[in-house]
Amino acid sequence: MKIRRTLTPGHGDEGFSLTEVVLIVAVLFVVTGISIPLVNNTVRGLQLSSDARQIASSLGYAKAAATAQMTRYQILFHVDGNSWRLQKYNRGTSSFDTEGTSAHLTGWHSGTGIVLQASSSSAPAGFPTSSSSFIRFNSRGIPVNSSGVPTSNNVIYLTGYGTKFAVTVSLVGRIQVWKYESSGWVSQ
Repeated sequence: MKIRRTLTPGHGDEGFSLTEVVLIVAVLFVVTGISIPLVNNTVRGLQLSSDARQIASSLGYAKAAATAQMTRYQILFHVDGNSWRLQKYNRGTSSFDTEGTSAHLTGWHSGTGIVLQASSSSAPAGFPTSSSSFIRFNSRGIPVNSSGVPTSNNVIYLTGYGTKFAVTVSLVGRIQVWKYESSGWVSQ
C-alpha cells in the first residue's frame, strides 16, 4: 500500500531559504549596477543629439523666415553661455533685433556637461574648425557673412561626455547635423 502525501496551502510549504533570498538580492544589485550607467549614457547621448537637432531646427526656422519675410535673419551663438537666439534685421536701425528668448542647451543650468565649443580639433569636410559666432541668411535663404557675401564657413560645434556633434550650413543653405565617430565626421 502506498501512502499519498498531499500539500495543502499553509501546510508543508517551506518557502525560500535565507541563502536563496540573499542570492536573488545580490543578482538584482549587480543587474541594477550594470544597467544604470548604460541608461545614463544612452540618455546623455540622446540629449546631445537632441541639442544638435534643436540648433539645426532653429537654423531652418531662420532660413525660412528670411525668405518668407524678405529680410535677413540670423542665429547668434553665445558659446560661453551655451545659448543661441534668433535675430531679425531691422532696416530702420540697420541692426539685428532679438525675436523671442534665448534657447539653451539641455540642462545648461545644472552643468550636464553638454557645451557649445569655440573650436574643434577636426571638422566635417569643407568646413572650418572654428565655430561661427552667428549664422546669417539673406532674403533668399542663402547663408552670408557680415558683408552680405555668400559663405560656406558656417558651423557650430557642441560636445558632451566624449561625443562631438557639428551643425553645418552649406553655401546653398543645406543644414546638416554631423556626429564624430572614430573614423571621422558622419552625417546624421
